[in-house]
Formats: sequence, C-alpha cells, structure tokens
Amino acid sequence: MVKKDCISQLLTGHLIGSTAEGFYKMKLILKILLVLSLASTGLSADATIVMLDYVRCDGGDIHLGQIADIFGIDKLLVAKLNSIYLYEAPAPGETVKINRFNIKMRIKAVGVDQAKVQIRGSLDTVISNSDKAALGNPLADAAADFIESYYARQSETCDIKFRHLPELNDSHSTGAVLKVITSPAQRYRGNVVVVVGAFVDGRVVKKYPVSLTVRTYCRVLVARKNLNKSQALLPGDFTMEKRETTRLRQSPITSLNNLTGQRASRFIWRGSVLTYNQMEPIPAVHRGDVVTITLQRENFLITAKGRARKSGGIGEMIPVINLSSHKEISVRIVDSETVVVVY
Repeated sequence: MVKKDCISQLLTGHLIGSTAEGFYKMKLILKILLVLSLASTGLSADATIVMLDYVRCDGGDIHLGQIADIFGIDKLLVAKLNSIYLYEAPAPGETVKINRFNIKMRIKAVGVDQAKVQIRGSLDTVISNSDKAALGNPLADAAADFIESYYARQSETCDIKFRHLPELNDSHSTGAVLKVITSPAQRYRGNVVVVVGAFVDGRVVKKYPVSLTVRTYCRVLVARKNLNKSQALLPGDFTMEKRETTRLRQSPITSLNNLTGQRASRFIWRGSVLTYNQMEPIPAVHRGDVVTITLQRENFLITAKGRARKSGGIGEMIPVINLSSHKEISVRIVDSETVVVVY
C-alpha cells in the first residue's frame, strides 16, 4: 500500500534490483549500528520508531508500521506498534502530515508505556495519495510526466492533483503526440494550468489546458535556533529535513556547502527553511576600509590606494574612492586588502 523512500527500502530489504540476502545483511548491520548509537548516548528502550520523511499510499487505513521503521528487543511490543491505527488515508491527490506528538498520543491511547518507546527520524511524515482518477488519461499522463521530470531534475518530489481535465479529441487519441507547451516564466507550483499540445507532423493542431494542483517537497536546510542578522552561518546551526516547498517565494538552500563564507542577511527564526535571500557573503571589505586598487594591463600594473564606499564579499563589485584622484570607480574585491579594476 505504501511506497517507502530509498532509506526505508534499504532497511526493509526490498530495494529493486538487489538480492534479498544482501539487503537482509545490510538491514541487520544498520539496526546494530543504530542500537550501538542509542547505547552510546545513554538511552535505552524496548522499541524504537524511526519516522520516515515521506510515504505514498493508494487508499485504506494508515497504520504506524506504514510510516515508520520499528524494531527493538521486545518483539510483541514491536508488533503492537506496527499495527497501531493512525488515520484514514488522504483523499486522492491530497496529503496529510503526522508528527511525533500525534504518534505519542496514539501510543498512549492503546496503553503502551511511552517510557519503553523512543521516536527518532523525521519530526513529521508527509503522506500522499496518488490520484487514481486521472490514471490512463493521455492528457493527465502527459502533464504528470512533464511535472514529475521537471522536479526530478531539481532533486525535488511532487504530488499532483488534477482539478480539470478536458476531453481529448478522438482524432488525437492515437494519431497525435501529446507534449506540454512550456513557458520560461511559468512556475509549476500550487494551482497551475499546463497546456498540453497535440502535435501532428511537428505542428500543434490542438491545445488542451489542464488544470492541476502541484505540491513540491525537497530536502532543505532548517534552522536549529534563532539566528541574528549578520551572524555567520555554520553547518551546526542547521539540520537537513524534507519539507514542503510549494509556498516558498525564494529558492531553498539544499546543501551545507552553500553556507561557506555566508552570513544571515536578516533575522532567521528557529525551524524556518533557509532560502537564498536570507543569506549574503561575509564582507571581506567593509565600508571605509583602505584598500589597494590594481589595474592590470598586458605590459604594466598600476596600483593606488582607495577607500571603500560599500561593504562586500570576495568577488563582489563595490565602489571605491581613489585617494589620489578623488574619483569614484567600480572594482571587484580580490581579498580583504586588494581590489581590481574590471574593464
């Protein structure tokens, strides 16, 4: 019923294209490593629940074992936890989110001692239901294939719910090639309309507007604590989590490597997703600093002293005042002491 992500498949030994024996051994090794990790931190429990980031279902009831990997020394407890009922599956094309508090309440409701259970992994799990109503419709297939491949190239996943599907002309059901007609400025998030063109001999003979809702998800950097403006951004200040990115107005940061040499450009709240407009390069040159201006030609090098009119990071362009000529020029920052005239 539920298609788990790669990590879940690895733990359960069902990753396509690998032998059951090999992944059974991998599953055993991972469980041993996790148990050793728990022991090293001084924590102990009869069962451990490792919540997944994201799962997909196709209807029916949702049980705890379908959104988490559960294991422990008490096999009866593990079996009971796996069978705990959570919710009905979301409607086709919809998603629901279950967090750790919800899980704790369900565990308490069935009479399990919470002291015997540890919850780890994701802080919450997103559950989506595939939109079966649209399966088999050529227009829906063309739109879905385009949207899914579009976000796969950006290392994002998406859920698609069709709001309106026009009727396909009988003459186009077999003899035409259906492709999405793209627009460079279009954002395929939220409620959107995708135009599917029916191509015959490379020419568009009919356009079909397909109305749908697209929700996107991605592993992003989430702040562990409040961060003040101008504070240096360090890897330890963030955690990687899978979050819904549909309503983000700016592109999220997806790698800790992007933090190198960066600081907060504004106050960042704990638990918020880090986006590009929330950070800026740490200044190598500050406003008022005296720097060496260099002008490189093929056969000579000219240098002069200048005063920065603006702060900036390495590689940025800033204005400086030449202290000899008192003229303002635009230069690129090389390091904290040197700038170069770009011509």
